[in-house]
Amino acid sequence: MTQSESPPPQDRAHSNPESAEVDIGKRKNWLFSIGTILLFFLILEIPFRLYYRPLPPPHLQAFINPEWQEDTVFLTDSILFWRFIPSRTIEGRSRENGRYDIVINKDGYRGREWDEEIIDEQGDRVLVIGDSCVFGWDVPEGKNFPERLMVRLSQSPKFQDRPPILFQRGVPGYTSHQALTVLQEWGPKIQPDWIVLYLGTNDCIPCVNKNDRTIAEETKEPFLQPAIQRSHAALALRDFILLVAKNLLIERDYNSTVDFQTSPARVPLDHFVENLAEFVHYASDAKSRLILLTRQNAMPNPRLETYNEKIREVGDAHGIPVVDVAARLVDYASSEVYAHPDWDPIHPNAKGYDLIAEWTAEAMFGQVEEQEGI
Repeated sequence: MTQSESPPPQDRAHSNPESAEVDIGKRKNWLFSIGTILLFFLILEIPFRLYYRPLPPPHLQAFINPEWQEDTVFLTDSILFWRFIPSRTIEGRSRENGRYDIVINKDGYRGREWDEEIIDEQGDRVLVIGDSCVFGWDVPEGKNFPERLMVRLSQSPKFQDRPPILFQRGVPGYTSHQALTVLQEWGPKIQPDWIVLYLGTNDCIPCVNKNDRTIAEETKEPFLQPAIQRSHAALALRDFILLVAKNLLIERDYNSTVDFQTSPARVPLDHFVENLAEFVHYASDAKSRLILLTRQNAMPNPRLETYNEKIREVGDAHGIPVVDVAARLVDYASSEVYAHPDWDPIHPNAKGYDLIAEWTAEAMFGQVEEQEGI
């Protein structure tokens, strides 16, 4: 090598070993810091996961019974938004029946559980889907609409050779969006001969910022937001902040911030029609007989009536029986068929549920007679 030539370049790590050691040390420190932070949040998450049950998201809390939120009756659910905690007993109270127990089965619903052996049972499987009026709000076991329907069917000669097997899939606050999800989950398992759909009130009531379809679509967004939503520690912080804001700062009541006739609905009318169409298609493909019910209200409710009219139109268009509960209950005094007509225009009492069961059974008898060519 001549004096004018430069020495060949050397690896930086060999030329400056101290600098390389510093870089490695920095990487180790970063990894240690990140690991420590992750470990801290993991340790923090464990007790919250064990002992804290998050409240529903703010845009859903208005639609879930507040007394049951405090008793941790519901779980948040990424698909159904909320559902009952399975295999537990909760307390119900009513003016007519006093205190009574409500048994939630292992499937997370009231009534009979599903198991593999049911497929081999002889009889007509009846899947009743809906909201609190299917759940049986304000009445004990044996007096809710689906169970009264089973009594009516069982007593009829038309069902003597095909004893009805009931599956209740009603949860307070559910809309047709949630009901369709329930059908898609349980329909293939139960393989129902009959599907009875009874809802509408929760579809037409105002949403809080987001309608049901928008909420469902948000679960498909990037990973970070759903991951945070699944952290009980993060949700506990959210619930604490909202509680402070509600009690000390803003204190806004849902009923005072919406117009029940004009504010955007939980399920807009066009979405409602699309959901009904999905029920029709499912029943047709599965060879199930579908029965639709309109939704009653003790007070005039023009918006609800537009949803009821869509139910009638779908029934007429597809030859599906419609039990017009909304039109038939007006023949009775509100105090005769509603549980609390002075402040709750929606939920029937035991007599109201029994009447609805009677009319639904009549519609089902008509379908049996039509099939038999009577």
